[in-house]
Amino acid sequence: MSLFPTIAMLQISSLSSSSSKNIAQLSTQPSIPSTLPTVPILHLTLLLATTRLSTIHHLSTTNFNLTHAHYTELIASTKLRQSAHGSIATSASLRQWSRELCRGAWEELGEWGLIVPVVGDKGDEGASGGQEETRMWRCEVGLEDVEWGVKEKFGGNGSGKGGGVGEVLLRWCREV
Repeated sequence: MSLFPTIAMLQISSLSSSSSKNIAQLSTQPSIPSTLPTVPILHLTLLLATTRLSTIHHLSTTNFNLTHAHYTELIASTKLRQSAHGSIATSASLRQWSRELCRGAWEELGEWGLIVPVVGDKGDEGASGGQEETRMWRCEVGLEDVEWGVKEKFGGNGSGKGGGVGEVLLRWCREV
């Protein structure tokens, strides 16, 4: 099942004066940012970490290792902040997923076209040294797109469904 199914079939009938009407079907694909509210939380969190890296360090590409390291830092700092303030509920709802699960989510982001592999001058194998975790990727959405997706998924201020996860993700978007 594709993340980007055709969402609308538009039939346009021409108003010809003769006996037959010409009907054209136009298939429209959703834009990539418009699909962000449907992306699972782990995937959205990895996209957020990737776009933060791109924004903070002015990077045009990143890899799984960099993204996972930033994701881990964000989770750790959030849990530290929340424990200092005595908030347990939100930290429990935003858990740190295992590296293997994150790797699988990263691969799915690539399958869905939210990140695309970058091929260097030496070709994909030479540029990455054959290591999937160091393979370079370009993110197809920006931090503003991810922030919009979080707002749509969790409500305007992030406090809707999700037990405070939306609030944390929105804070991560804004703390750049």
